[in-house]
Amino acid sequence: MRTHTTFDGDYAWCTYAEIDLQFDSLRVLREKLQESKECQQLAPMFNEEWELFQRYQEACIDAFYVSEEIGEIGSGVARSINTSNIASRGCQQYLLADRGALSQLCKAHPNTEAHHQTITPKMIDDAYSCMIEVQKDCEYCDSAAAAAYSRENKQSALRKEQNLWNQWMAYRAALSEKLPKEIRPYFDNGTNNAMRNKLIELKKQYQDIGIIGGDIERCHLPADCSDKDLMEYPSFHHVWDVYLQHLDDKNWTDWKQSQSYGK
Repeated sequence: MRTHTTFDGDYAWCTYAEIDLQFDSLRVLREKLQESKECQQLAPMFNEEWELFQRYQEACIDAFYVSEEIGEIGSGVARSINTSNIASRGCQQYLLADRGALSQLCKAHPNTEAHHQTITPKMIDDAYSCMIEVQKDCEYCDSAAAAAYSRENKQSALRKEQNLWNQWMAYRAALSEKLPKEIRPYFDNGTNNAMRNKLIELKKQYQDIGIIGGDIERCHLPADCSDKDLMEYPSFHHVWDVYLQHLDDKNWTDWKQSQSYGK
């Protein structure tokens, strides 16, 4: 299918613009904290947390760029779409993490954040380990690019991202203890929602980002999955390996069909 490059370029631009607007919405709330006599002392803490998130976000984009060999994509528009998509994922994590607590502190609007099953650091660590393990050397790059996209470099980039993710989460755990007791549940729920979003991303192993085909759609975990499905979904590469062995299965409509062949 032929793509319309102007439309695709506009899509990438609009995604970045949307990210900026969403980040601005929380920046406004952080600034309101600074203006509030009751919450003024919390403003520097949320600003520092924002800086930690930015470092993690940059490492996440770098890890995605390396592990998915984005530099080898011939189209600049396609590269922009991929990069804007991963940036949008990080934006969503930050919004999930802080929107509820900041809204309550600033009395901006009633809390509407969802509550989900508790996500543990071990779940995140296990998903990172799985994703790091499945990395492979670049098979189709020239010699210079092959060195840049080696398995070792991909794993190193993902470990750096994981380290900065852990730093962000560790700071949030410490910040939670300094918040007013009535705000803490909103903040902790935000942390759990951000962790849940990250776990989904890690289990999908970046394979649903950018322009994807029907085969990928039949194997990845939907972003709006239930808690039960999130716990049962092993990893994209596991489901994909099963899928490739059963391409003649006409009943295969989504990843759950892989369960019928055992884990």
